[in-house]
Amino acid sequence: MNNLHILSKEIRQLDGYHCLNDLHKAAGGEAKHQPNRFIKLTQTQALIEEIERYPNKGSGILPCDDRSPNVASDILADDDSSPYTERGNNLSVENAHIAVKTKMGGSLQGTFACKELILAYGMWINSNIYLAVLRAFLDQQESQPQQIAEPVKRPTLTPMQQRHIQNRVGQLVSQQVGTSFAGMWGSLKDEFKVGTYKDIEARKYPEVCEFLRCEPIDEAIEPDNMLLLPDGLIGIEETHFDGLVTEVEHLKSCVDAINENYTKIINATNEAICSINYPNAILRLN
Repeated sequence: MNNLHILSKEIRQLDGYHCLNDLHKAAGGEAKHQPNRFIKLTQTQALIEEIERYPNKGSGILPCDDRSPNVASDILADDDSSPYTERGNNLSVENAHIAVKTKMGGSLQGTFACKELILAYGMWINSNIYLAVLRAFLDQQESQPQQIAEPVKRPTLTPMQQRHIQNRVGQLVSQQVGTSFAGMWGSLKDEFKVGTYKDIEARKYPEVCEFLRCEPIDEAIEPDNMLLLPDGLIGIEETHFDGLVTEVEHLKSCVDAINENYTKIINATNEAICSINYPNAILRLN
């Protein structure tokens, strides 16, 4: 991984850790912003303890519960130019899986911190440095090739579960006045956010049954009252059902109109018969 560049200054790396001393120089090198002052802060020590107790798996930091939580006296000397010592048990750089580690001598001499601490250090200095550090990390991440994980395809409803749902939808439509197949299938697809009920994940089958107010079936025991459709007819309610529903509803409206007209004709005929017979009845009485 390439070194960070913050405010035109290179920030050296050591095993994925970033140099606090380099960031201190990039920020202006003021004495009040020395890394050892930052490390000795109570809130910084608490942050280090949390990082080591609950490390980010992606940062390469492992738990370090057997080390002292008092990091202030173990990490840095009072002067940044002093030789540094490893924190706890004289650990080498290679096996020191901690939030902060130091390197004595050589071109990489300095104090190195994990990404979380580098960000916290930048924020402690001022908002401009924090923003510069944050953007440097973001630019570094965007420059790295991203591996796109293929979506995990979960198993969908089994044929037996599909037929159970078909059967139950048919029961509800036949039992509830004013309920249509189109409405039931539409409600089911809207509830589970799918284009077709067959795309519902198998693990959600109990939820489908709860939505349809029925008990899930045990696929090892085939229900006696289930209508097993041929495989070629599975899904017909969605591939051709819209057209069939439209045709049926049209026929139903025609039948309703015929019944209404028939009733009107019968009523008119009765009225006509009554109007004809009423005078004759009067004459017979006279």
